[in-house]
Amino acid sequence: MWKKKILIFISCLVTLFMTGCWNYIGLNEMTIVAGVAIDKLDDKYLMSFEIYDLQRTIPGNPVRPTIVEATGETIFEAVRNAKKRISNKLYFADADIIILSEQIAREEGINSFLNWFQKDPEIRENLEVIISQEKTAAELLKTQGLTNMVISTDIQHIVERDQKTTGSTESSELYKIYDTINTKGISLTLPAIHIVENNKKKVIELNGIAIFKDDKLVEFLSPEDTQYYLLAKGKIKGGLIVFGTEFHTNEKKEQNVALEIKECSASQEYTSYQENNLQIKLNITMDVALGEFREQFGRLNEDDIKKLEQEANDYVKQRIENVIKKIQKDYNADIMGFGNILYRTNFKKWKQWENKITDEFKNIQIDVNSNINIINTGFSE
Repeated sequence: MWKKKILIFISCLVTLFMTGCWNYIGLNEMTIVAGVAIDKLDDKYLMSFEIYDLQRTIPGNPVRPTIVEATGETIFEAVRNAKKRISNKLYFADADIIILSEQIAREEGINSFLNWFQKDPEIRENLEVIISQEKTAAELLKTQGLTNMVISTDIQHIVERDQKTTGSTESSELYKIYDTINTKGISLTLPAIHIVENNKKKVIELNGIAIFKDDKLVEFLSPEDTQYYLLAKGKIKGGLIVFGTEFHTNEKKEQNVALEIKECSASQEYTSYQENNLQIKLNITMDVALGEFREQFGRLNEDDIKKLEQEANDYVKQRIENVIKKIQKDYNADIMGFGNILYRTNFKKWKQWENKITDEFKNIQIDVNSNINIINTGFSE
């Protein structure tokens, strides 16, 4: 009986030390950061923080953001120097994005700022990292969001959901960047964003991807080319394939056909390891719906569908081959991960090619096989 009483007493005693949060901080004691922009000002880092302005927020209305700026010799010093202008320390656990200037990405590389963000315990590993195509990264934070007053949240949502709708950029979260940099045989890509005019207001717009070699920015790939790069990697989850055709028209003139991507997968494999002659085969498979076919109002039979599928396959094959050639010849940065395929599938060959794979990437021969299936037309018999 006495043992049971002792156990009950110990249990009650333990629960006293388990209540509450040991590191609890009240809202009145923190300045919540939504997003960060990093620029270079002379020899110092200029940090721009979009924060939630809880003091000016009116009950029942959306939270209003404001910008706090600070400089420092290092990222960490700039973050701490922001405290000179605000009453509370910056709180990063709710941050959605980091925007890096093109200047820093080209001259210093991605590793120049990753160190602090990876070590800080408040930083979430899944926040998005963006490259600004404007003169400064801060310009993006100072634009107005079309769907959210907090531009950092707006940008994060646009980037995160793009591969399901247009395929014009590639999401790259903090932990993925770290993995890519430390993975053999693959180069990094990050989303690229610029500013455009919409209804007489300046707003942000996705503009393809930034291509890195080692850890430094090399060049940008357009949104149109980015879609076919993503198709080649099987990372497209939606979007449209639009191409011109003279098929089934009364007049000999080209019309546009829009196919909506429902499912997409891709596989890559080396088919040859001959001396100075690496060959790789890309197999692309897509299920699509016929979304728009302007001049065709009748029903499509099986032969009609097969003809459209063949035209679509030819078009996709050509676009993917052109994009890969551009990446090979103009940028020579293995964002396709061909070196990594060799590393994972044939380590013996990888060891032979490891020291020259970067130079030989531009010479790898690519064989693209596209298999598009139209599963819904709205006009079928």
